[in-house]
Amino acid sequence: MSTDINIQNETIDTIKFDNNENNIISYRFDRHGYRIKYNATISVPEDYQAIFFHDKETGDIFSSGEYQLNENSLPIFSALQSWRYTYNRPFEADIFFFSTARYKQIEWSAKPYFALEDKDQNKYEIYISGLYSFNVSNPVTLIQSISGQKETFCINDMNEILLSLISKGLKESLLKTNKLSGDSDEISELLYSGIKNQFEKIGIGIFDFDVKKITITTIKKEAEPVQSIRKTNNPDAATPKYYIVIDKKQAGPFDPNELKQLCFEGKLSKKTLVWKKGLSNWVIAEEQSDLNYLWN
Repeated sequence: MSTDINIQNETIDTIKFDNNENNIISYRFDRHGYRIKYNATISVPEDYQAIFFHDKETGDIFSSGEYQLNENSLPIFSALQSWRYTYNRPFEADIFFFSTARYKQIEWSAKPYFALEDKDQNKYEIYISGLYSFNVSNPVTLIQSISGQKETFCINDMNEILLSLISKGLKESLLKTNKLSGDSDEISELLYSGIKNQFEKIGIGIFDFDVKKITITTIKKEAEPVQSIRKTNNPDAATPKYYIVIDKKQAGPFDPNELKQLCFEGKLSKKTLVWKKGLSNWVIAEEQSDLNYLWN
């Protein structure tokens, strides 16, 4: 991209824009604070138009070609600025060049992938790529909504917006249906309507949108720790503490090692009354299977 500004007597005499890289969709002409000379020349390249603004109000539009800027070539702009009779003083204007070309078969891809979740918080890595075509359908809307904030609006900027909308569309589908098809035609149909509508809001027409490749990888959830009682040779891990009756008096609670010691001392036998949390009444020890280790 290059711009040619011929400045004479601190006014701009020539305005020229060349898109050598052929990737600029719109370009805001930078006057560098200078005013434009009355009868200055503007050159608009092929496949581009230039549009004049005054205080954010739309003025005249020039197709490709070379023009002199005066009240005859700028009837709308001169009316906005209240030019009367012969106006030959320098003036200020916001000038945008925008492409009239149809950009075809532009490649796009998620790099490296989209990381998304469904409503059950299952995680997915989605690699997706394809092609699309577009053109500027409403230059004023494009300039006012996006490119007016930037000096240049390029195909790379388009791709960033496109990928953002694709990510949003995939996420909404996952949250709604809890699944995502791996069929590229089905995904193309799913995404196209939403993408088309969103781009229309910024003055871009989308057509021939295709998903060429999609790969969906499900990321398995890490197993959550589960608390459970497992069989073990160590009765401490499986056996709750017991209260027992010794000499007609309640004693305890005792853990497995203490219960073993009581058995050794003859204070605990199969016929001893015992109780643990969860029992409604006292029972004899031999009726509790989790005490069998004491007799074996």
